Amino acid sequence: MNEMTWVSFIGNVCLRFIPVLDLVVHRMLELMKELSNAAKSLEKLLEHTGSLYKFHDYPVTYLYTTLHYYERLLSDKHVLRKTLVSTILGAKSEFYPLSTYFTTEFCKYLSSMDSIGFQLSLQHCSVLLNKLAEESSSTSVFQDCNFDWRFFEFRSAATFALFSVAVECLAIPAAGGTVGGLLLESLLTRIVNTGANDESNLWERINSLAILLTSLPESFRLPLFDQVLKTLKNDMFVPSLFSIGTIHQVAGSKAGGLMALLHAYWQHSNIGTLSAMTQWIRSQVRPIIQTENQFIYFCHLVGPLFQRVHTEKPRLVVELVMEIYSLLQIIDQHNPFMSHADLICDLLYHIKYSYMGDVNKDEIEKIVSKLQPTLQTRLRYLASGSSDHPSAGHLSTSMSLVTQ
Repeated sequence: MNEMTWVSFIGNVCLRFIPVLDLVVHRMLELMKELSNAAKSLEKLLEHTGSLYKFHDYPVTYLYTTLHYYERLLSDKHVLRKTLVSTILGAKSEFYPLSTYFTTEFCKYLSSMDSIGFQLSLQHCSVLLNKLAEESSSTSVFQDCNFDWRFFEFRSAATFALFSVAVECLAIPAAGGTVGGLLLESLLTRIVNTGANDESNLWERINSLAILLTSLPESFRLPLFDQVLKTLKNDMFVPSLFSIGTIHQVAGSKAGGLMALLHAYWQHSNIGTLSAMTQWIRSQVRPIIQTENQFIYFCHLVGPLFQRVHTEKPRLVVELVMEIYSLLQIIDQHNPFMSHADLICDLLYHIKYSYMGDVNKDEIEKIVSKLQPTLQTRLRYLASGSSDHPSAGHLSTSMSLVTQ
């Protein structure tokens, strides 16, 4: 019997060299700090071996991880970033044109000889956010693409959109803070110009920008926190923002939209990112807050996080609560009369009986004893009388492990 037997794998030396080429590219990026001509050598290497990326199994993922990890090294290397994107994805242009991944404006930039002539605009950012937002609805921008999802790099259009938009943001010839700031400005402009009864596609855009920011390096997220601090500092709130019935209506309200975006960003972030929140509060937020409205707006920002943080990292709940009491002590010194005292006290009692129990009881009692008499009267059961509440027993037991 002379039957032909096929091996269980098919390959050649070129295909086996692709993982090696990936490592060589990363190593040459690292050498740019030591060798002045490393960037030119890398461009020359890509010019000769870039056609191999036609057979790369995960080109977009590889580009994303490369541009994300080496973001600081490549921050001022606009030409090299353009070369990486155009070479790796351009090698597959026979099957997937660059327009499959990127916007029309960015495709023109990649195909042009000018490496610094690209100007990022609010309209371009709006197109990027809309591309992501459509993936969270029934309308998909990739539903007419002529390729088989079974053999594609990504298994869903939403994941494909997220990675392609992230790569485009990382490859744009601009600083990360500039790109993140324009994305944020594009969304806030849409929120302010949207009527109260017309919130179509607004929540999808908020969620899309939040997911995108969690997928980008830290420099892209800084404008969000800078805008939050600016809002707190300028005390730009409206009385209806503190109403339970209108707190979730973000249309037409810049402060409300910013709150919704920060909530979405924190909910999509990992617990490591949330752990750095207390340091941000101590160093950035605490020196700003002096009024009652600022304090209530801050509580609206961090309040929805307690349930998740209590489940994943209980010790962080204690740190957040102590920061809230520290801020309460500050505004108590600057505001002899509080018009929302009942609202603030209700929140503190809810946090105690839902998450804290008797943890840090002595420290809380010291802070409460220094507050004005009206607040002391309302908060008299927080520390000394907490054991009289029927819910305090099992809460103190469940939270006792946090202090160990």
